[in-house]
Amino acid sequence: MLDFFDNGKNINYKNSILAVVAILGVVYATSKGISVSGEGGLDFHLIWVAGKTWAAGANPYGPAFLTQYYEYFHVTMPGAYWVYPPYWYPIAVSLSYWSFPIANSIWKTVNLALLIAATHLIARATADVTRAKYAPIFFIGIAYACFMQATAVVLFNGQTSIVFYFGLAAVFYGILRNRPLFVVIGLVFLALKPQIGAVVFAAVFMLRQFRWTVLVAAGVSLVATIPMVVGTDYRASFEGLFTNLTRYSAFPANTPANLTGLTNMISFVASPSVAVHAMLFLFAAAIVCATAIFYFWPIDVAAEVDGVRMQLASLVLFVASTLFLLPLHSYDIVSLAALITMISAKSLAGRWLMFSGLIVCLRPSSLFNLLGMTNSAGLDFPESGLVSLGLLLIFLGAAWAAISARLIFNPNT
Repeated sequence: MLDFFDNGKNINYKNSILAVVAILGVVYATSKGISVSGEGGLDFHLIWVAGKTWAAGANPYGPAFLTQYYEYFHVTMPGAYWVYPPYWYPIAVSLSYWSFPIANSIWKTVNLALLIAATHLIARATADVTRAKYAPIFFIGIAYACFMQATAVVLFNGQTSIVFYFGLAAVFYGILRNRPLFVVIGLVFLALKPQIGAVVFAAVFMLRQFRWTVLVAAGVSLVATIPMVVGTDYRASFEGLFTNLTRYSAFPANTPANLTGLTNMISFVASPSVAVHAMLFLFAAAIVCATAIFYFWPIDVAAEVDGVRMQLASLVLFVASTLFLLPLHSYDIVSLAALITMISAKSLAGRWLMFSGLIVCLRPSSLFNLLGMTNSAGLDFPESGLVSLGLLLIFLGAAWAAISARLIFNPNT
């Protein structure tokens, strides 16, 4: 896809255009997400209140959380349960020492920095293993990431999807550049979003040379829970966590029709109860698929003939399958920026199918309105169907790329 940048005299001109688009993207993302007045932060409310509750020695997984929420924001928020794991304690409590507007601005600024850092890590690793030029790869990745609707939503509301993107980027960088410390850092970040972290942990465990990083990251996460164990009733906390998780899918915004990928597609052909029960099986399927990819499409073969193609194809399929199978929201797809970064550096089979899906997922709400589609079901995320279509296209293209790379790498397979 970047072949047209390598024609000599026009390379600086084209890089300049990409640089301008990337800068405009950063400006756009900043204007949508960052506000000196502390505007937005609906999802960050939960992190901040959890920190306040923990700092007071109370249990955020119990009734005290809703009481605190009302006390600080003077509204009753249905479904406002704290469902993140206990190792959020150091982050949530640290942020809670600031007033909400200041903490909200800090959180958004950190996430914008993580977005740029994640794209840099993916672009740097991809450029190194493919021996392509770093600048155009980075510019394409950052432009896509910043102009995504998902990114604007995450930055404005203070969601955690960029944390996942950075964790994934650090893991990929560590694997591709053989930097185990980055793998550990990435896994620690991914543990903060456990439904995705579990998939990545399982996949990395399939790589013998990086298996120990899983144990170290798990240990770091466990150590982070010590303040909660010491300062609160840890048994009541864990019981409350599991109780809140069972309530999660009952909240309207978390129903299958409001989610993306295969979960959303099942909701159109099956009853709501069937779709809800399918979510657990899809989570298991995502783990099985991830471990199979890292086992059968080894990513430690870059030095061999066509090894780089195998590496990138396996990582692309890993991201595509994870996002397609896991029950997520439309704002959880920021990590698609990693895909466009990788496929822009290496011509993989199925790349145009993946690119089509990436375009659909770039601005799904805008596309929803442009096509004149109506939200007759009154969904909180009516664009979820379009996102699911885009993820399906990406998954099919990624599977095509991985199978093709496998056949090229080992024609006798």
